[in-house]
Amino acid sequence: MWCWFFTLAMTPQSAAGSCANSATPGPIPRDRWADVQRKNTLVFGVNPQNARSHAKFIDKCRLPFRLLVDRGQRMGALYKTKGLMVKRTVYLIGPDGIVRFAERGTPDPGYVLSQAT
Repeated sequence: MWCWFFTLAMTPQSAAGSCANSATPGPIPRDRWADVQRKNTLVFGVNPQNARSHAKFIDKCRLPFRLLVDRGQRMGALYKTKGLMVKRTVYLIGPDGIVRFAERGTPDPGYVLSQAT
């Protein structure tokens, strides 16, 4: 039997973002990716930009996770991040569907992953 934790990072934009600020922009830096895998965690970035914008950003920053298109900010509405600018928020969702962690901004990746127990 397998179980996965899901990390959703609701982000304002992808194409306008910079790759220079960290090893990987987003919820989990590239240098912590082994920790993600040990915790059976899938990571997704989510924002309302289109798939073409996401593909460019993934290539530009060599992201190890997928970006999901939130057309119409439907997920944003469900996770209380919807607005003119998406409110940057990271969620960790357990295999049982229960939100184990939620924080606005850019929380410490180690702390986010420590909640995956």
